[in-house]
Amino acid sequence: MRLVKILAAVGILYSLILQSAVAGSSDPGYVTGIAVNINGTFFFNSTGTRQQQPACANSGRYVINVSTLAGQSIMSSILSANMAHQKISVYGTGACTITNDVEDVAYITYVE
Repeated sequence: MRLVKILAAVGILYSLILQSAVAGSSDPGYVTGIAVNINGTFFFNSTGTRQQQPACANSGRYVINVSTLAGQSIMSSILSANMAHQKISVYGTGACTITNDVEDVAYITYVE
């Protein structure tokens, strides 16, 4: 009986860990709400419906650190999509390390 309780507790903890690490994404949508600050942080929204966002992401926005080459590349792609009025899907990392209430971007895809 004690083993069953321990296994149940481990199962609950494991499910909580998995839920907290859920990476968000968006259905195809247009880029909106672009903002950049002096800290090298690039924020934006997508008109696509948000799917499976992590618990830390309660602002509805996405964020990129543009002080890195990878961040600059993603930002450039987002700005290009915005200028061309091209839909994108956004995929997050499941973490809010750049800003505590905004999910970090892992990558984007252009949608036809």
